[in-house]
Amino acid sequence: MRISTFQIYDNIIRSIRDNMGRLSLEGERLSSGKKLNRPSDDPVGAGKSISYRLSIGEYEQYRRNQNEASSYLEATDTALEGLTDALTRVRELSLSALNDTLSEQDREAIAKEVSQLKSHTLGLANTRYRDRYIFSGMLYDRAAFDSSGAYQGDENYIETMISPDLKVRENIIGTDAFAFQLDEHEVIELDDGRYIHYIPGKVIDPSNPETRVYVAISSSDDKGLVETAIKSSWPPSNPPVEDALYFDST
Repeated sequence: MRISTFQIYDNIIRSIRDNMGRLSLEGERLSSGKKLNRPSDDPVGAGKSISYRLSIGEYEQYRRNQNEASSYLEATDTALEGLTDALTRVRELSLSALNDTLSEQDREAIAKEVSQLKSHTLGLANTRYRDRYIFSGMLYDRAAFDSSGAYQGDENYIETMISPDLKVRENIIGTDAFAFQLDEHEVIELDDGRYIHYIPGKVIDPSNPETRVYVAISSSDDKGLVETAIKSSWPPSNPPVEDALYFDST
């Protein structure tokens, strides 16, 4: 999605620059003195000259707006790439933690790294660009998330004109970028023939927060069996669940 977004911006940039080139050429011709020396020489031509100068100024502003929006999106893209890397690592660690051959020391090391990744993710969520917190909406003078992970920004988007008839959004708010909610029970087959289950917290217990996700390793891909095993005891001790954990994604 980010690639297509920048492709759109590239097309807009080319269009704006083409228009600016044409306007600059006409502006130079009209202001060179070769055709117009004084407004009284050709009132209509003089009016066109002023109009072209205004148009050039407008397109210069559009170019500045476009450059600013592109830079803002690049900073956002970098932060989201970092988030993707962090979540990928958390997933790897979650799978490792489900290995029943791990020692207590191994599990403590995994827990420590997950904690560090959580702090790293919070730092990404509070990324700043030119003294503005990029995920805070219009409240960009304050950090998007506090130390507990609670969102402190607002739900407003920053929009800017980058051509005479095109307004674009240049930011993503924190609740869009960092909130995660699993809508349904998902199952993925592992290389060793076992299955990893991702289960929405509400499926296990309606009182769970919306962002809670259960992760279970099982010899079965039967969703009902795994859900029943987790509901019956925690941590689950009944087949077909071999091990399980849960986390809150925000």
